[in-house]
Amino acid sequence: FLLRVSGRSGAEALREMRNVAEAVGLGRDVLFRELHRGLSGGERKRLELLQALFFRSKYVVLDEVDSGVDVESVERIVGIVKEMAEEGRGILYITHNPLSLALLSSFPILRMEGGRIVDNEG
Repeated sequence: FLLRVSGRSGAEALREMRNVAEAVGLGRDVLFRELHRGLSGGERKRLELLQALFFRSKYVVLDEVDSGVDVESVERIVGIVKEMAEEGRGILYITHNPLSLALLSSFPILRMEGGRIVDNEG
């Protein structure tokens, strides 16, 4: 499905998608399913990250992509997000996860409460 909607084809595109799937912690079988069909919550979150990487999005909104995943997965996700930011992509990373906030502390962070920015750490 993802290859089809990306407009890319061929062995190189498939190889890249497999590499990205592995990087975000997804099995290759995910690449041949319909979008979000039969995926756990954590797999869906990692699929969002896969799409941002594969489509080479300049701007990325990741809404609680670290929710419901284990510590190792949070660290992997944040590592990938840091790489994307260092490549110059604009990232809106929405989280309630204190570990993610700690791991992202070297980047500008806006904290919101009740729909208002209450702290600007960057």
